This record gives sequence, C-alpha cells and structure tokens, in this order.
Amino acid sequence: MTKHTKSTKLPNNEDKADFVRDLFNRIAPNYDLMNDLMTGGLHRLWKKKVCKSLDIQAGQKVLDLCCGTGDLTFMLLRENPKAEIVGIDFSQEMLTYALERKKKEKHYHAQISFEQGDVMNLPYSDNSFDRLVISFGLRNVSDYEKCLREIYRVAKKGAKFMILDLSHPRGFWDKVSGFYRFQLLPLIGKLLAKDYEAYEYLPNSIQIYPNQEKLVELLVKAGWQKVSYENIFGGVVSIHQAEK
Repeated sequence: MTKHTKSTKLPNNEDKADFVRDLFNRIAPNYDLMNDLMTGGLHRLWKKKVCKSLDIQAGQKVLDLCCGTGDLTFMLLRENPKAEIVGIDFSQEMLTYALERKKKEKHYHAQISFEQGDVMNLPYSDNSFDRLVISFGLRNVSDYEKCLREIYRVAKKGAKFMILDLSHPRGFWDKVSGFYRFQLLPLIGKLLAKDYEAYEYLPNSIQIYPNQEKLVELLVKAGWQKVSYENIFGGVVSIHQAEK
C-alpha cells in the first residue's frame, strides 16, 4: 500500500467522536447524493451483496450500525420483510433523513425502527440480534477493538456479522484510488457538498484504518469466529464477515 501524504490533521481518539458527529450532521443533507457520485452508484450494489450474504430469515432481529440515512436499513428489510430491523446512529441529522424515508415507506413502518446511540456503548441487552452489519462506519469510531467487542456482546450465539468499508488496495488500484481520494474527492466535496474538510477527512481516515488482515485479527481478538474477507476492486472496498 502506498503511503499517501495526509493533507489535514485527524482528530485524536478523545476528540474523534465529537468531530465525526459534527461532520456527519453537516453533510447529512447531501450524504446520499455524494455517495452516489463518489461511487458511481456502486455502493448500492455492494450493500445488496452484503444483504444477500447475511441470509436474513423471517422473525430474525437485525442491527444496522452507523445506519446514517437508512439506505442499507431499508435494503435489509426488503431482503426479508418479515424480519425486524433496527438502525442506530449517533448523528441526529442523519436520523432525521432516515425517519423521513420511513414515513414515505409506510408499508415497512412496523418492521423497522431508528434510534440515536453510540456503537461504542450500545443500548441493548446481551445476545439480542441474529444479524448485524456496519457499512462505511467502523472507520469513524475511536476504538476499533472496543467497538467490535461491543457488537459481539449484543449478538446472539450463531449470529452473523458483516463489515462493508473502504480499505487498503495494492498496486494499480492503490495508485488509482489514492489519486481519486486525495486529489479529486475533496474538490467534489467542496463544489457539491460545500464542505472541503469533510471530504478531506475521508481519505485520511482510511490511512489509519486497519488493513484487511489486521481487521481479521481484531475480529478474532474480540471473540468472533469463522472470520474471512473479500476484496472489491483490488481492496478499494472490502467485505469482512464473521460469526459468534
């Protein structure tokens, strides 16, 4: 992996939660549009892949961590409309858009709920969920290992857990993604979302995010079993999965 030069200072662990909450509150109005533009809509295909792999069954309880505006949350319910889906996020502005989406999709009203909360300290009992997923959110927590242990705590025995996130590509894909992330992405954020800092933070957050193999180690250390991962576009994006 090429070591790209950081262009902005990242928050330290003590300040990261407040920094990230403020950042996502600011970009919430343009979040879905920016995701489509940044990935050419491919993020939806990756999320659908995760939904299929989770193999959600009727009656199961599913937790969407760092759910944002609820994009993946509703995909999860469409995968099995007889499941119970809970989305949690600590950005109130993001949840405002998720709740607006819920109002428009009234036929899903009873099976889906959104809550404000911290994935580092989940407001759920031990062994509560059959399926758990975090999509483009783990990078933003202040303590990866602690977060993975907390998610493990609320998972039922036999539960499946999946992580979808940007990751560490190699070779050709590293050069291409590095140019895009560090040169083009902040400019897109400045022009379209009017927030250069937010989209400058994104590539820098990837720099300190554990690589694919290290994340496997952290999952195992947190107690997860049958851990594996799949790279997309040479590791630009990775999907990790594990079981309790």
